[in-house]
Amino acid sequence: MLVRSMIFGLILACVAPQTAPPPPPERSPQMVLPEGAVSLRKEIACEEGQGWIKRQLKAAFNAQKTYMADYDLYSGFDILGFKPPEGGRYTICNNSQDCRPCTAKNLDGTTSACGAVGPKLIACTQPIGYGEGENGRPYFRICGTGNLDDDDTLDVWSIDDANNLINEVNDCEE
Repeated sequence: MLVRSMIFGLILACVAPQTAPPPPPERSPQMVLPEGAVSLRKEIACEEGQGWIKRQLKAAFNAQKTYMADYDLYSGFDILGFKPPEGGRYTICNNSQDCRPCTAKNLDGTTSACGAVGPKLIACTQPIGYGEGENGRPYFRICGTGNLDDDDTLDVWSIDDANNLINEVNDCEE
């Protein structure tokens, strides 16, 4: 009897009319983001961008210190072999003539996502460079300038020979 009920149920399931799933809701041509989505996007961009520049400035710091240990002086990026990975939203400068430009691209892969961050933009509040200081002691100060959310405020970071990593201007603060 149980087997007969199961077979009858299977036959009904096969013969019963199938209902189509409902059509997807129509999308408006302009997508409306939920409240807070824009701030979440900015928060993610800030975490990724600021993490990237901190890692690159630390790498430049290590390159300078390694070179200093070998040659008793600091030097330019070419001699140090410092080249940040492609796609960064910051221009990093060792001095006004020794910069690694912003290389970020938009989603189309062809246009720059660097905005106002030019190839030699230095927005640090303190002078940058390397050489011998007033006290005869070698020094360096490297600056990274970026724009994480395409507004008028730049994100400015620096690192010096004492390993002071400073966010001089924070583009991520409201």
